[in-house]
Amino acid sequence: MSTKDKSKAELLEEITRLQQQIDHLEEFAARCQQMQAALRHQISLEDMVTALATEFISVPNSQIDAAIQHALQKIGEFAGVDRSYLFLFSPNGLTMTNTHEWCAAGIAPQIDRLQNLPVADFPWWMEKLGSTDCIHISQVDALPPEAAAEKEILQAQGIRSAVVVPMALKGKLIGFLGFDSVRAATLWSNQDIRLLQLIGATICSVLARQQAEENLRRSEEKWRALVQYAPEIVATLARDGTILFINRTVSGRSVEQVAGKSIFKYLSANQHAKVREGLRLAFDHQQTYKYETSNQRTDGRTVWLSNSMAPIKHNGQVVAAILIATDITDLKETEVARETILVAEREQRLLAETLREVTLSLTAQTTHEAVLDEILKQAQRIVPYRMANIMLLEGDTLRVAREQVTGLTVNSKPIAPNPSLNLPLTSFTLEADVVHNQTPVVLADVKNEPRWVMLEHTTWIRSHIAIPICHRDNVLGILQLDSEVPGQYTWKDVEYLKPLTSAAAIALENARLYEQTRIDAETKALLLQEVNHRVANNLTAISGMLSVERNHLKEADLQAYQAIMHDLTNRVNGLATVHNMLSATEWAPIPLDEMIMGVIQSSLQMIPFSKNVDVTVSATPVRVTSDLAHNLALIINELATNTTKYALNHRDAAAISVKIQDFANQQVQIEFRDDGPGYPEDVLRMERFSVGLELVNNMTRRTLRGNWQLFNDSGAVTVIVFQAGPLPKRTTPHPFGKNKNTPGGVFLKDSDLVL
Repeated sequence: MSTKDKSKAELLEEITRLQQQIDHLEEFAARCQQMQAALRHQISLEDMVTALATEFISVPNSQIDAAIQHALQKIGEFAGVDRSYLFLFSPNGLTMTNTHEWCAAGIAPQIDRLQNLPVADFPWWMEKLGSTDCIHISQVDALPPEAAAEKEILQAQGIRSAVVVPMALKGKLIGFLGFDSVRAATLWSNQDIRLLQLIGATICSVLARQQAEENLRRSEEKWRALVQYAPEIVATLARDGTILFINRTVSGRSVEQVAGKSIFKYLSANQHAKVREGLRLAFDHQQTYKYETSNQRTDGRTVWLSNSMAPIKHNGQVVAAILIATDITDLKETEVARETILVAEREQRLLAETLREVTLSLTAQTTHEAVLDEILKQAQRIVPYRMANIMLLEGDTLRVAREQVTGLTVNSKPIAPNPSLNLPLTSFTLEADVVHNQTPVVLADVKNEPRWVMLEHTTWIRSHIAIPICHRDNVLGILQLDSEVPGQYTWKDVEYLKPLTSAAAIALENARLYEQTRIDAETKALLLQEVNHRVANNLTAISGMLSVERNHLKEADLQAYQAIMHDLTNRVNGLATVHNMLSATEWAPIPLDEMIMGVIQSSLQMIPFSKNVDVTVSATPVRVTSDLAHNLALIINELATNTTKYALNHRDAAAISVKIQDFANQQVQIEFRDDGPGYPEDVLRMERFSVGLELVNNMTRRTLRGNWQLFNDSGAVTVIVFQAGPLPKRTTPHPFGKNKNTPGGVFLKDSDLVL
């Protein structure tokens, strides 16, 4: 092979190698964008749930419906569903009603037709909800025969997929919260279900508060009515407390049973002193005395009375004492209920504020070690412990990543952390169950748990909590709390710690993403330096080879050298045009028609000002990725260069027409034609070919895995067919088929050109 031939082959090989480097860099940039998108999505979910929980805590009763409607809209828009809704069951549990609904734009509301539905008509649905199962329907059409009634009503609403989570209050099912997909069938993610469960639990809490306050209001109204209209308990007592008269009783006994008996017989011992004081003041000092008592009814219920004792005089002498007692049991129970609600609300508000601070503290940490320290620090704020650790899952083994002990001594010796502890799941079945089932464990006394494995440094432990740290469906590890006191931990502690473990999972994942991003950024910088270095070296090598080749050219060969330089310049300009378009769109797919027009215009910049080429490119919705764009740019540039060489030979004007067609199987056909003299017969017969044709064949057949065809029809015509989607491993030749417009056409295969 001659020196000239060696230079061209090496040049093509360098161009291909450079293209591969660009492709690798583009793939790396796409991965970085995906990781950033996942991180932004997690932060958005956390912010939305925190904002809704804060809103529900402070919302007054009069605005609860609006707050629920707003929450349905927020979670519906966040999850990208067509409809989100809330159903509540009637107090007797016989009917269910769609109380709140949000619909996306273009989705018809269904709330008016979903009122007072008999629950007996939907046995399959109610069985699922009754067992607190999440109802996950990815295909309504695929529901089982026993769900025929449910299938009918869902199809009537145009629903194709649905997901529903039950809502329970104090163990009683009160309703359910759900998402519907109308436009397309949807496979619901665990994140969608978790979002429904979080908001459902929040709405349950708000509805419980609303019901309690309503009960309180009704109880107060009832008490006021009793005071105003109902007769009081009126009794007359002798000095020794004998009941002389009573109009009615609250003890469950009849008037006849208690009349003539001592009042102290029906009072508990701790109430005697109050009654004696009232009798003393009435008889000895003629004063009124007010006090409260609580009495046990025969049915076991405690009755509270508000008492007022005053003297009854006759002829100036006190002959008896009158006792007027008002039943204030409902009021007392209401006060207890109100105080319970206030305490629960204060605890909930404090917990919400604490969890918000915990979440902010965790998300502020960007390193793995700092996140682990912060988890244990915040866990101590929520549920105090003697020892706590975080065990991270590595294959089938749990490794202690961080452990903390707070002032614990055994046999006068302080307990020290054991950071090197590893627990194989095959040997520790308790921890294995937590990991595999993704469910917490609470041990009131480890001595009563057969799965508990006692280690040398854990003999002091009596109560234990283990909660999985899960990110989506993956278990990252376990948070464990230990105490030397039996019964120290309850399931209430688990509920307090669950939000912490959820935030911990996000924080650990964020720390991993931060670290990965840092490493990727360093790698990207190194790759860019390497690419710049290699591009500079390659350009220097190309320049040197061209110089060597020029030194060996004779005077008569200078024109051929200029032609080579002209072709190389066009190819580089074509790649530069595509590179600029991709950079402008941040390497997103670009319109095929705009790309082709840009490459042709770039190629035509090399023709003299006295000559003109009219270019027409058909419009198409097809977009191409960066790898396809660079390959197609080289092909289109060669075809445009061929037109300027031959169609403008002895002419001042020419025309280029590009027609783009896309097929249902993602195949795209580009027909490139000009009005020049056409391809010579020896080219069509493959008896003669150029570097340009070699490049077109190589890019089409081997890089794009497509096919191409040359023929003449009032000029040169080139037809290229390739796959617009991901490149397949193998393709079969596209069946062009002969027609009247393609006489004598040739279908090129790998064997037609020798590269």
